[in-house]
Amino acid sequence: MTSRAKILGLVALLLAVGVAVATVLYASRNSDAPLPGFSVNGAPLVAAHAFAARDVAAIEIATGAESFRLERASGGWAVASKDGFPARQDRVAALMQNVLSATVLYDRRIQQTELSRFGLQPVTELGNSAVRISLRDGDDASLIDFRVGNVMSLPGGSDMETLIALPEEHRIAVLDRDLGLSWSSDAWLRRVDF
Repeated sequence: MTSRAKILGLVALLLAVGVAVATVLYASRNSDAPLPGFSVNGAPLVAAHAFAARDVAAIEIATGAESFRLERASGGWAVASKDGFPARQDRVAALMQNVLSATVLYDRRIQQTELSRFGLQPVTELGNSAVRISLRDGDDASLIDFRVGNVMSLPGGSDMETLIALPEEHRIAVLDRDLGLSWSSDAWLRRVDF
């Protein structure tokens, strides 16, 4: 190969790399996502047919202050960590409905070390305001496990969106809704009138 052919090949390679870099930069600047580094997604949080509400046998909820577990019982749901006291069925149904019908508006790949930047570090860390939610099947295997972070209102978005982390997928996402529940174990206890 002559030196002229080598130079032309090198120029062509550099030109191709330059076009690729310019395309990536242009696409990231012109993204419809209102958050830097996020991409528009539009897919459901839970893929169709991945699981249904009837497949969920337990729900684990952990905050910086406490952890508790809801379990499906013969008469509905119970708060296992409160001696099996009956749970508020409306709250459980609302959580299931919100998780199963949520849409991911925007998402981005992330390293585990970056989670604290978004307030989504592990629940056990001091100063963390995130809540860990794990929906589990009858064999106690995880159906979905994620951390709920800040509720926000983004330009051009719905009234309230929620930032979540899906640590197993190395991804954070903005949902199209506020999951809208109190995360205290007492708020899940069914009121009993005597």
